[in-house]
Amino acid sequence: MSRPIILTPNQHGIMDSTKTVTHLSLCTGYGGIDLGLNRVIRDLRTLAYAEIDAFAVEVLLARMESGSLDSAPIWTDVRDFPWHLLHG
Repeated sequence: MSRPIILTPNQHGIMDSTKTVTHLSLCTGYGGIDLGLNRVIRDLRTLAYAEIDAFAVEVLLARMESGSLDSAPIWTDVRDFPWHLLHG
């Protein structure tokens, strides 16, 4: 797995948006923050979601099917997430 990219402003205060940014969406809810982030970070890729509420999970699945959100696994308990796979 590649190292995460941390966006930091250059000397002119401009972010380098030429690289894909990956993230985990924790306590996702219906995905509103993810939708907003996708509008401002061009190459954002969600690796996984974590949401316990069944209705919110259904909304996430519908948004993935429609293409509004990235298709990614959903964990219903953040304590079960395989954190050890994210080293690097």
